[in-house]
This record gives sequence, structure tokens and C-alpha cells, in this order.
Amino acid sequence: MLGSLVPGLLLGRSDRRRHVRHTAPTLKVRINGKRYRTKNWSLTGFRLDDFDGVCAHGEQVRGVILFKGSRGEMVAEAVRVGPGQAIGFRILEVGSDVFLKMSAFR
Repeated sequence: MLGSLVPGLLLGRSDRRRHVRHTAPTLKVRINGKRYRTKNWSLTGFRLDDFDGVCAHGEQVRGVILFKGSRGEMVAEAVRVGPGQAIGFRILEVGSDVFLKMSAFR
């Protein structure tokens, strides 16, 4: 019995996230003057599938997030790079207006 329980506990723990990922509505993100729509996002990060730049794991970028009529400056760190042009960013800093709108979204 314990043998069947342990893999389930381990799998559940590795996939646990603090914040729900949303696919709609998308965040609009501008980095280096180029606009993107997120594949998914949460309060702590977002994924782009069509990033048109070079960004190494751990590299920080500055940009703007637009969400439901609010605009805010942001700093994000690349935490997943690839495959292809896909990249996952962790949000390190974001304007309070955007953060409040994002956190109120359910």
C-alpha cells in the first residue's frame, strides 16, 4: 500500500504551484519595444511562446505589462528557456496597479 502512495505524493508535490495559471485573458507584455501576448500567466510569472530575442536562464529583462486597462513597469527573470522561442519569466517587480488587477482576477 505504501508503495502506491509514495509516487502520488511525490508527483503531487513537484507540480504544486502557489498561484493558478491563467490562459485567458492574456497579459500583454512589452520587452525591448516588442509586444507579446502571454501563453499563460500567474501572479508570479508568465510564459511567452514567441519570444523574439536572446535571453539566458537567470537573465533579467525590463518591460511593461498591460492588463485590463492598467499598465505597469516590470522586471522579470528568465527561469525556463526553450524549446524554440518559448521562455518562462518570473516576475520580480511590477507596478502596483497591474498587480492589484492581476490578483483580483479569478
